Amino acid sequence: MKKYKLKKFTNNGFTVVELIVSFSLTLVITVFLFQIVINLKNLYTNSVIKTELVNIQSLVSREINNKFNNNKITDVDFCGNDCWRFVYEDNSSDDLKVDYDNKTIQFGSYTAKLSNESYISNFSVDVANSGTISSDFNNAQLLVKISINNDNLKGQTFDINATYQFNSDKENLFVFDYDNKYIQDGLILHYDGYVSPVNGVWKDVSGNGNDGIISGFDETSWKEKYISFDGVDDVVFSERNLGLSGDTELTMCAVASWNGNSWSTNWPSYMGIDRYSSYTGLSMTLSNGKPALDFWNYRYMANSALNVKQIYQICMTKEPGSINTTSKIYINGELVAGTGNSTSSPNLVDAKAVVGRLDTNRPANGNIYNVMYYNRALSEQEIKQNYQIDKERFNF
Repeated sequence: MKKYKLKKFTNNGFTVVELIVSFSLTLVITVFLFQIVINLKNLYTNSVIKTELVNIQSLVSREINNKFNNNKITDVDFCGNDCWRFVYEDNSSDDLKVDYDNKTIQFGSYTAKLSNESYISNFSVDVANSGTISSDFNNAQLLVKISINNDNLKGQTFDINATYQFNSDKENLFVFDYDNKYIQDGLILHYDGYVSPVNGVWKDVSGNGNDGIISGFDETSWKEKYISFDGVDDVVFSERNLGLSGDTELTMCAVASWNGNSWSTNWPSYMGIDRYSSYTGLSMTLSNGKPALDFWNYRYMANSALNVKQIYQICMTKEPGSINTTSKIYINGELVAGTGNSTSSPNLVDAKAVVGRLDTNRPANGNIYNVMYYNRALSEQEIKQNYQIDKERFNF
């Protein structure tokens, strides 16, 4: 009799092999469908992100270009961290500011904010000159570029671009690049004449938060590139102490001029710290027009006086040690001869910065364009570098 080998069936009528194949196929299809869902989700997410970036790219570019196309730009200058100010022929202006941390771009009253993990990767303002073109035509461009990205969009960068064309033979349009020019190492406070006080506060553009509180001024004191001190009660105090104490290294620099027809003999001061006792105080005094690094009665003074109503960059440095031997004074980037009256070392007591006076009896009567404090002694070459920038910016 012929024998038949019976197949082993499951309860549902499938063989074990068929069940395994069916399960495997189902698993493959499930994974495939899941991958499709993920891809569709990513495609949707990326589409939303790309739409956002394209919209911001378009809107911000349009805002800037519309303003540039309808105005003549006369100046471009620094107005704080990652901020440039565009000044127009009618003396109005717009600030273009990028906040990397908060992911915002602000131009005038318009603000755009990124979301969906997008971020700002670059911000630059440059001038490109095309060279040999007739002087009757525009031969240069002011170029603004802000790059925005999102890591989900690999290899894609969305650039906000704005362009202003001008004739470099007839217009001297200078663009100030703060980060790549002034010496940053050791800078602890910087008040800039281009950055006018707002709501009683003179912004510390070094980024260290030593903003200045103004007192005694009226609205006529604020000019385009400087602040005018009246020699009576105008003064600025930093909101907090500078951190300069003991026999420390330091540098103080001011770009300033004296407004009176003759110099005061009563030790007026352009800048210093708010401390008034021997060896513990610090000031840049100018009695009879001779600049002095002054530690209250003990000082190192330049041998020659400056002229009234003339702009100077005055820098003073101090290294640890005797006042006579470790103090230096630079006028317009050049080291000048001086004389000290103490072989002792100062012992500064940490205090707030003060600009525009020594104490209430010895105020400065003049214009102050730029004020910088460092917690180290700058080299002669570093001071020359800062001077060249000041000279170009403030035209002296």
